[in-house]
Amino acid sequence: MKKFLTATVFIVTLLGCHAGFALDLTRAVELYKNSIADVGFELKYDEKGEVPSAIGVYCGTCSVFHDNDLGSLLANHQDLLVSGFIVSKDELFIPAMLIESVGIKDIYVNFNGRRISAEIIAVCPDQGALRLKTKTPLPGAVPLEFVPCKKDEKLYSYSRIREGGQWVYRCSQFSPQLFTMLGNGRLSMNMPGNSLILNSEGKTVAMSLNNNESFENISWKLNYTQWNTIPVEKFYAVKQKLEKHLQKSLLPVSIYMKEWKLSRREKIMNIVPEREISSYAFMLPEKLLFMPLLSSPQQHALIEKIIVHTPAGNVECRIAGVMKKFGGVLLLPVKQIKLDVPVIAPHISALLGDLGEIVWCADVGVYPGRLKVTVNSDILISVVRTYHNTLSGSGLKKGVPDLLFNLKGDLLGVNLSVRSFNYKRVAPFTDAAALNDMLHDPREIVPLQAMCNPPEAVGFLGVEYQTLNRELVRAVNLEHLTLGGREGLLISYVYPGSVAEKIGLKAGDILLKLIVPGGGAPIRLLGENFNHARERQFPWQNLDKIPEMYFSEIPEPWKGVKNPLTRQLANIGIGEKIGLIAISGGKVIRKEFVIANAPAYFDIAPAFRSGALGLEVKDITFEVRRYFRMQNDTPGVIISDVSAGKAASVAGLRPFEIITAVNDQAVFNVKDFQKAIAGKSEIRLAVRRLAANRVVTVKAPIGPRM
Repeated sequence: MKKFLTATVFIVTLLGCHAGFALDLTRAVELYKNSIADVGFELKYDEKGEVPSAIGVYCGTCSVFHDNDLGSLLANHQDLLVSGFIVSKDELFIPAMLIESVGIKDIYVNFNGRRISAEIIAVCPDQGALRLKTKTPLPGAVPLEFVPCKKDEKLYSYSRIREGGQWVYRCSQFSPQLFTMLGNGRLSMNMPGNSLILNSEGKTVAMSLNNNESFENISWKLNYTQWNTIPVEKFYAVKQKLEKHLQKSLLPVSIYMKEWKLSRREKIMNIVPEREISSYAFMLPEKLLFMPLLSSPQQHALIEKIIVHTPAGNVECRIAGVMKKFGGVLLLPVKQIKLDVPVIAPHISALLGDLGEIVWCADVGVYPGRLKVTVNSDILISVVRTYHNTLSGSGLKKGVPDLLFNLKGDLLGVNLSVRSFNYKRVAPFTDAAALNDMLHDPREIVPLQAMCNPPEAVGFLGVEYQTLNRELVRAVNLEHLTLGGREGLLISYVYPGSVAEKIGLKAGDILLKLIVPGGGAPIRLLGENFNHARERQFPWQNLDKIPEMYFSEIPEPWKGVKNPLTRQLANIGIGEKIGLIAISGGKVIRKEFVIANAPAYFDIAPAFRSGALGLEVKDITFEVRRYFRMQNDTPGVIISDVSAGKAASVAGLRPFEIITAVNDQAVFNVKDFQKAIAGKSEIRLAVRRLAANRVVTVKAPIGPRM
């Protein structure tokens, strides 16, 4: 049975070799059976019981780390197995297994029936390799011998990797001419990692442990004795030094927000206003204090105070500039003081310079008034053009670290959110050199006022809508234009004089997409994302039965102007010009409009509270008139709150009733109401509840302040 399984593996792997290869896979396996060993990592959970992260171990064919899920290995009590290339009786090389040290219980080598303990003695950052030394010599080992590569010689990559519980061998043709050259003279990804480079005679020409050849195109030919090698003690000493430096140079930041009163409906939706935001800041080499922060124009207006916590004490700062395309701001102290903090790095470098090499990534845990900084090694595997043509990079490490440094300590990348509404980043690290350029470009960094909207602002198109469903679009034969009813908002009402009316929208039209300039892909108006909060039938019939203590919790009977669509428009920004794709008359149309601020609405309408009456009234705003079908010249103020146990409540007044007159005198706004009740100990109110009218007499203590 064992012979059958072995033969099966050989047959499968031979299929990967092209016909006519001079080097036979079976021969290569036989030649190197005593030059390649099984290296095992016995794993453990960290001190918190979490699975450590791991990167490395490229497949020589598909460039994938097949066993990167350490959680599965730990749960099944399995060790991580990789191939090691033997260079002496007690030394061998493996691809850079960058596992956090807290996750390694033991490292060993299985060879010719013996398990021998080993330790990492050096790191080769350019080659993405680790050098191991065993405690005792490997019995029967045949160290690799390297021969020079001859000109125009046919070469092969030979690899051995663990797949599906089996060691799988592969042999394929290799030539550096088959790979793409970057513009700076370096080879791109897809070099055969975790492989030996062999000639037609089966002799070793080179080791290729890193599948991303990021240095000069001849370096793959270098003998391992010529590799840049860092002793492991020095390697981890550099890590500790960087970690200590970041603990001093990264500053916790507390952002305090102004208090903002939520509407009753927002409370029902469990919206919690932010009172404090925690972030971090750091000083760039040119003494610019930078803070990663992605906030909306309305959040900018709500910022009350920014405190940077330095070792010397708290420093109040202000936002001196906001990035237009990314989530970042520049800070300046409010008072003319010099911040004596170390810069985050001696230099800022471009990502491309370290492509394919081992780097340091820093996770910054942000908590109120403090930070937790953790540095781990990673490999910069790609640099790509992403948002607005900016270069971004990514490593192999799972999760998204915050900062990226090369082994010299230069800042390479910063994890910044993009100021976009429908865009997924390909790579998380924004090139630090590009970031530095943007911070000096007045087109990219703008004053806070240019990115600020009043907190009460509502992006207003001027429509009421409902989401679609399959039955509705099928009835009007629009399934093909609305993703079967999943995309689109059906306009049920257009407010007179609104933007929607001005651009020709009408009831029955369907809104499909928003086109945001510079904002990534169009924003699809999917019903699942733009549906209203679950509506509750307003208890008009039972209003008199509701206990007084619950008056403040009764939601407004109308939907209000704040909904997913108006919130989306507000986040884009009042005054921004955007596009709209809609269906009108069964045809797809496109409109352009400038996002307008909504007229005064109920939440921010002028109000007057009478402590003596225990009553608050507000002006009747446009959406309230729409709900009650009131003409603009119809008198009235609306009751917005009734205090339990006070005169108004005792007299039977309830929230959302309309007072049209005081002592037979019509009132059109809260100023009229305040003037009409001034100095009165008893007032007669004409009250309307929906279509029912009544007169209520309210007695209150005499006094100048009502």
